[in-house]
Amino acid sequence: MNKTPNRALLPPGLGDALPPDAEFEAGVVTRLLESFASHGYERVKPPLVEFEESLFAGAGAAMAGATFRLMDPASQRMMGVRADITPQIARIAATRLATAPRPLRLSYAGEVLCVAAGQLRVEREFVQVGAELIGSQAARGDAEVILLAARALAAVGAGRLSIDLTLPTLVSAVCEGLGLDDDATAEARAALDRKDAAAVAAVGGRAAELLGAMLRAAGPHEAALAALAALELPPAAAAMRDGLAEVASLVAADTSGIGLTVDPVEHRGFEYQTGVSFTVFGLGVRGELGRGGRYHDGGDDGDGEPATGFTLYMDSLLRALPATAPASRLFAPVWELLDEARRGGRRILFEGAQGVMLDIDHGTYPYVTSSNTVGGAAAVGSGLGPGAVGYVLGICKAYTTRVGSGPFPTELEDEIGQGLGERGREFGTVTGRRRRCGWFDAVMVRQAIKVSGIAGIALTKLDVLDGMAALNICTGYRLDGGTLGRLPASMAAQAAVEPVYETLEGWRESTRGARSWADLPATAIKYIRRIEELIEAPVALLSTSPEREDTILVRDPFAD
Repeated sequence: MNKTPNRALLPPGLGDALPPDAEFEAGVVTRLLESFASHGYERVKPPLVEFEESLFAGAGAAMAGATFRLMDPASQRMMGVRADITPQIARIAATRLATAPRPLRLSYAGEVLCVAAGQLRVEREFVQVGAELIGSQAARGDAEVILLAARALAAVGAGRLSIDLTLPTLVSAVCEGLGLDDDATAEARAALDRKDAAAVAAVGGRAAELLGAMLRAAGPHEAALAALAALELPPAAAAMRDGLAEVASLVAADTSGIGLTVDPVEHRGFEYQTGVSFTVFGLGVRGELGRGGRYHDGGDDGDGEPATGFTLYMDSLLRALPATAPASRLFAPVWELLDEARRGGRRILFEGAQGVMLDIDHGTYPYVTSSNTVGGAAAVGSGLGPGAVGYVLGICKAYTTRVGSGPFPTELEDEIGQGLGERGREFGTVTGRRRRCGWFDAVMVRQAIKVSGIAGIALTKLDVLDGMAALNICTGYRLDGGTLGRLPASMAAQAAVEPVYETLEGWRESTRGARSWADLPATAIKYIRRIEELIEAPVALLSTSPEREDTILVRDPFAD
């Protein structure tokens, strides 16, 4: 008899994030990325899985042993599930953003999966959040990312931090400068990783003397750097030591309340770093909060451009933050409260957050949201009932915009569209993405008015059209030799339609700040009236600037 499998049992090192911890973690990630953005770091989002050749190129080769592999049934090529995001950022910088100005500041957040747990971390799947500075070789670049990590951690409430600086390549430079062969260098490296002073002494000669002194130098940064400065190191190693001292000086001058230490021989975990590196710890917290350092982001020959950055580990970081308190919740019969308010003569305003054409049933599927956005959804969502919904006001710009993919027949991919976006400051409110811009699409607006039961529109951003000699309004679509007065339902047809335009005269005068029809140019009024005719709905409210007062009210939506 087969037993029912225990569905709650997960592989070692994997776990479910439950309320309220999952939401708390997401909030911390958001705040970290906001901190990075405030210092000029722009977010990128690489895929979870890549082809092995790209995932293990350059610095990524060091992560090959920690990576899950699988066969892609589509391409019949081997792929890897990322165990570290940093090599992916290096790939993006070297390919997709190869021509972007340097230095390049990028940030990221995402899940990683490792084949085996580490000595200090039992989790095999966790979230990495980090930032990379690409194209800067200066010590100030190293200090910048270290301070960025410290400030971001402080911003989310992580206190009592300690930063440990190291030089993963210093030991190799000393050994090479003293003429040790590869086997002797590997022996010395292993002894130092174990912090085994006796084994280091067994190396013998000048190497044992210098390596032993470097091992003993670990500690608070001022004492450690003084001990290193007293050593007569080979030239290449001495230059590395001096660079470490410069970075430590810059960091120490700009931090307070943070412990700064130096361990010049630490190497474990810095598989692909090529210069000053660091680890962040929280006092009393198991595991490291993050680590980073300098590396090359180019190909396998190591001649790529210089880069430095860091990764924060959310599993450790969450242990360093105050415990989350359960969210307080209010359970109330919303429909009953709204009904009482309506019967008492109070005004109720329902506001939709997304456009009608993003409605899951009536929008441009599949480029839609996951719910209904038409006016009728107010009754369904609130429980008031359709009879309680009064005046429906549609919000519409004097031109057309869209965020993200999807059909956009009147889109302008030229200097006119770019000008509309710049003057109208067209960036997504939630996503921050640049909006696509185009001529006013009366067909799509009319369709939105019909399916949403809109009684009148608020026409906004009229002032963005100031100074344009001519304005186009889409009055229909051409498709397969015919003309349509609606947006077709199929994706193929939506992609194939061509707009039919009617051209109106523009205006040179400024409409910005106009608060009455008398303040508007005659051609602007003609443009508005023609829109009303085409969309079969009146303009109830006209906005002429971002200021609330710069509004021409034609019909009060709250009036009886």
